Amino acid sequence: MYIGVWIVAICVMRQRIFRVLGYEVNSRMCGNRPAEFAYPRIVGGTVSSKGDWPWQVLILQDGQLLCGGVLVEEQYIVTAAHCLSDPQEAIQLFTFHLGAHKSDASDSSAVQVKIQSVECHPDYDDHSLAFDVCLLKLRDPITFTNYIQPVCFPETGTSVGVGQTLTVTGWGETLGTGPNDFLNEARVPVVDITLCKRWYREERISIPASHFCAGYREGGIDSCYGDSGGPLVMKESSEQSHSSACVLRGITSFGMECAEEERPGVYMSISYVLPWIYETAPELVAINPTSSTNEEHSASGIYDPTRTNQVTTSAANALPNSLSSLIACGFWCLRVKS
Repeated sequence: MYIGVWIVAICVMRQRIFRVLGYEVNSRMCGNRPAEFAYPRIVGGTVSSKGDWPWQVLILQDGQLLCGGVLVEEQYIVTAAHCLSDPQEAIQLFTFHLGAHKSDASDSSAVQVKIQSVECHPDYDDHSLAFDVCLLKLRDPITFTNYIQPVCFPETGTSVGVGQTLTVTGWGETLGTGPNDFLNEARVPVVDITLCKRWYREERISIPASHFCAGYREGGIDSCYGDSGGPLVMKESSEQSHSSACVLRGITSFGMECAEEERPGVYMSISYVLPWIYETAPELVAINPTSSTNEEHSASGIYDPTRTNQVTTSAANALPNSLSSLIACGFWCLRVKS
């Protein structure tokens, strides 16, 4: 009897310890990186470590890179609508992989999943790329592993400030700055939307209200061809994981060439379409949105100069970074980055 009591006590203590560390035994968590034993190691390059970004989805066509995607729940993926010009055909012709680090999904950790249905935003415009987002439902729920985990959604109604740094990942073109056969990562700051619109007007391109810009005025660091549909995340405090967690702020949408001066990447804002996502998949409401422990340090992925509860640039919020210099990871040219 006493042995049984001690076993129960040990199990309860173990569960509490895991919760403090940001894990929850036998329960759905989001935005955590179980395979991560140290901060991202991108010194002198942009290749990520295996398991650093476990919500990254790899979409292949005939075995070749097409786009990225994001796992948001055990049975749902989001990606860019322009990646799936014919959603029903995409289910038959494309392959979808979770847990991959190599661009050909040859990792032992990679799992190919089947898609049951695809819902793209009803207001998606394939010319302007407004509302460039689709929600994919898996045929069967995925089993989470150290290399397969969902990302968190942002808290509804919050926004991120100019200069806030986020991380974009993908297997896209690197323009010779590094290999793209492994998952790459790069950190990019949010750009003032008015300034970004002015830059893109020079190309006669309009930035939709559903999008925001992130990158560097001088260029050099960006997403590129093949990164479309992949995640743009920020690490922040979350009551869901009892610690800091990665929150999905945007998905890679388009740009002009890659890493060019005054042509930052343009991302679909997830917070902008959260109402549609929750309406399309009501079961996601129960596990979202993220509740920030500090309202001043929550973000939605789109800058609104009229709001007061925006995130400002903060070392406490930014993903840890030991680099003195950052190298571009690949995005795409107009570039719909696929």
